[in-house]
Amino acid sequence: MRVVYVDEAGTSDSEPHRIVVGVQVADSEMSARAENAIRAVVNKFVPADLGKDFIFHGKEIINGGKRVPRERWPLSDRLDFFKSFVSIPRSLGMPIHVGATKANALNGNFPEDKISASERDHMMAFAFMLQAANRIIKRMAGKGERILVVHESIPERQQFLSKVYQVARQVSVQLSPEQVQPLPLGYSHPDGLLFSADLFVDAPAFAQKKESPMLQLADACAYTFRRYLAGSNGGAELLMAMIGRDALHPNWCEPCASVTYYASNAV
Repeated sequence: MRVVYVDEAGTSDSEPHRIVVGVQVADSEMSARAENAIRAVVNKFVPADLGKDFIFHGKEIINGGKRVPRERWPLSDRLDFFKSFVSIPRSLGMPIHVGATKANALNGNFPEDKISASERDHMMAFAFMLQAANRIIKRMAGKGERILVVHESIPERQQFLSKVYQVARQVSVQLSPEQVQPLPLGYSHPDGLLFSADLFVDAPAFAQKKESPMLQLADACAYTFRRYLAGSNGGAELLMAMIGRDALHPNWCEPCASVTYYASNAV
């Protein structure tokens, strides 16, 4: 069974994009390698007096905070740390699945659920991430593989996230080649695209971020996408570290996207 560790960015109403990212772990050996790499980066960059029980939060690394004092840990050093941290999936060949929507860009509503526009956008971004993971894992491992999603345990969000997960698993849409938006740089989808999440197990799992280095890695990836899409300072540098280039092409399409970045190639 493969595990996809999930984190989100851009969830507030004022954000321009809703972003959900999943970092895929193929097996226990890959999990151990990733956790060892995380420890090595933390030990190398985080000041010794801050390193004990360190928890990565992208926003805090960039902006500083109670656990990341700006006066004792300069921004340039924090950026070097962030770039090394977020480069771990690419260095180990771990796929990064991402679903994203522009805020208020999707038509339609869910009147029976009375959810807000931002919740609708978030639901779609979550579904796009699951579908990106499903698509590439089915291609890599076949229809017999199964996928477990692990999300940060946030009590007030768990019911909503579980519902989003169940809705996404029930949706299956096949687009023909003619229905798929042409991609830049000569890339194409000659067989069309299948939007499905049939490989995922019945329910997601939840864990505390402080107890899961892989959830912290997903946090770094989600915040990198958010910072890049918002045009924030350092966003292109972080993206370069994460996927090996400073732009989301070849197949990132607005107003929504369902993409996997794997060893610096988007599929």
